[in-house]
Amino acid sequence: MSHVVRFLTTDDGEAVETNEQGDPIWGSEWHLVNSFGDAHRTLCGGEVFGFGEGAAEFEDKIGKITCDRCIEMVKFFKKVRL
Repeated sequence: MSHVVRFLTTDDGEAVETNEQGDPIWGSEWHLVNSFGDAHRTLCGGEVFGFGEGAAEFEDKIGKITCDRCIEMVKFFKKVRL
């Protein structure tokens, strides 16, 4: 399990469209959180969130990554030999 995040509003503070079940359409994927360096960012896109770094509202939890791009990047890094 990993620290993951999904967005409920955009960085501009605009509400995210929802489907019939009330789930967000954009940002409904759970992205891996990269907490290295100066801020929390998503692995796939580098979106900065939390701690006053933007207006985006989000949910975070310890869970499974569902973002295809984040999963691709994790698989790429796992192939690296140290």
